[in-house]
This record gives sequence, C-alpha cells and structure tokens, in this order.
Amino acid sequence: MGDISTHVISKLGLGSVAGSTVQVYYNADLKAGPLTQGWQLLKTTSLSANGGNDTLVEQGSLKKGLYMLQYDFSGVDAASRQIFRREDSGEYVTLNPTGFFLASSTSFTLKIEDETSFNHLVVSVGDKEITVRPGVRAH
Repeated sequence: MGDISTHVISKLGLGSVAGSTVQVYYNADLKAGPLTQGWQLLKTTSLSANGGNDTLVEQGSLKKGLYMLQYDFSGVDAASRQIFRREDSGEYVTLNPTGFFLASSTSFTLKIEDETSFNHLVVSVGDKEITVRPGVRAH
C-alpha cells in the first residue's frame, strides 16, 4: 500500500518552513488542471519542526489520480524580506523588498498511477528559487 510524504528544505533557515500548513487535494481525473472541477480537499496538516510530514496520504489510502499539495510559504516570504546587503556607504539595503518570488500559497501536483507506490516529494526553497524532486523518505 502506497503513500505520499514530503520534506521541505529551506535555504532561509528551518524556521521559515517549520510548522507550515500543507493542504492535500485529490482529483481522480489524471488530466485535470489546477482549476478543473472535481478537486476535493482531503487533509489540512503541517510540516514538522524539521520541515517534513510522513503522512500526507497514509499507507493504504493512496488512489489512482492526481494529488495537489498546497504549501503555505508565508514564512519563506517573511524570511526573504529580511536579507540585506551592506552598501559601500554603510547603508543596508534589502535584497528582496517584495519577498518570495512565488505566491505564499504554492502548489505542486503529483500523478499517481500505481496506488502501491511510495511517493516522497522533496522541495528545496530559497528566496529566488524552488526545486521539486522525488526522494526517499528516511525511516
């Protein structure tokens, strides 16, 4: 029986993602887009103090279809606004006056065709970049 888990690695410090909310949505239509009808909210949960969550979709609950994971990156936005550069004049200038470059609520959609698969989504985030890749959950 498969599952979905995640780990978010923040280049802005663990505090920028620890405890962040994650919402899990499901749509049985493998061709659905983010605005297509049929999305159902399955769960609202949060990341641990270490930025992970091993039970986004628990073993035995995984079904064929699409799972959209919506992350609250408002902590990343706040941390991005706190990065400064010291000018030759001695004045400090913020590098990201408008914060994180994506919306604070950012989503990624996983396609599940094998309900026995184990799916671990690793998200690495910085003030001006984000990467998403499959990974292996540490047990």
